Amino acid sequence: MPSPPPGEPVIAEALVDITLELVDARHGLSGLNMREIARKAGCAHTNVYNYFPSFDGLLLASLKALLRRLIQFTQSQIEPDRAREEGYLETFLAAQIDFAVDHPGWYHFIWFDKVEEVLSDPEIQGIIDFLRTAFNEKVFFHYQGRMERARADEVGDILHGLLHGEICKRVGGRALDIGREAYKAKVLDDCRALVAAFAPTAN
Repeated sequence: MPSPPPGEPVIAEALVDITLELVDARHGLSGLNMREIARKAGCAHTNVYNYFPSFDGLLLASLKALLRRLIQFTQSQIEPDRAREEGYLETFLAAQIDFAVDHPGWYHFIWFDKVEEVLSDPEIQGIIDFLRTAFNEKVFFHYQGRMERARADEVGDILHGLLHGEICKRVGGRALDIGREAYKAKVLDDCRALVAAFAPTAN
């Protein structure tokens, strides 16, 4: 396969960045099209096809980049807690809330907006599997060896359902507007209560 022309990867990355900027501003994909992205990039919309096979191809690349941003942001927040002390899981959960509250459009794009070939794309599925494993790993370490990993995975899936449901209500404008910090504290309290409810009891 021939090498791409000089500067091509940079232009492709710029188009992805612009796409994500517009998605964030619009709170999702609604109404977004190739012409608007190209206009903001300062080129004809036909030029975008030099870097992506279709609009859906650009969206797929943008979704991959966004998932990587989520991972990088989360890792930057939990890095000080690498000793896996008691606050490690809560720091991880707080990072998910902060990312969604700061970028509701991105959260909408990840979970709600339709992008062709997402379910069949191995890289996307690999990233999602990594995110699920990372989420459940935090639950497993929180219980400090007092819970089997398979059970921790079950609790992690339930915990994610709670967290995701609360965030979706906020992103969808269905949650009471109680202010950012009060909302975050409430969701963390609910998560804390669920984790405590599943904690193994001493024999």
